[in-house]
Amino acid sequence: GMSLSIVLMTCAMDSTEVATGRAAIQLMRTMERLIPRVQKAGESMCVAAMDCAWKLVQDFYRDTDHFWPVMYSFVGITFHPALMSAPPASTLFLRQQQYAGELFAMGERIRGVANVL
Repeated sequence: GMSLSIVLMTCAMDSTEVATGRAAIQLMRTMERLIPRVQKAGESMCVAAMDCAWKLVQDFYRDTDHFWPVMYSFVGITFHPALMSAPPASTLFLRQQQYAGELFAMGERIRGVANVL
């Protein structure tokens, strides 16, 4: 049930700390699949997943082999359909706004990033 999803999400996020390219991408895809389940438990776990995914975007910024899959997974987590109805005053919505801004800023440095949204 939901508690298992939360345990899995926590494990996936913890594992990204030591994961290299392909493993990190697999973990992010797992996180993306878990978003709709953990979202039912409240927004804090979703925000944590977004922050974790953004850290991976930063970590793989110069890794040409893995940057794009990591970027697509970040967008898949942060702008997951299950999260797109967050109330405007919520932490979740504000974080989505923040990361949209970060992506556009990054898009000025890396061609194609802004098109991911």
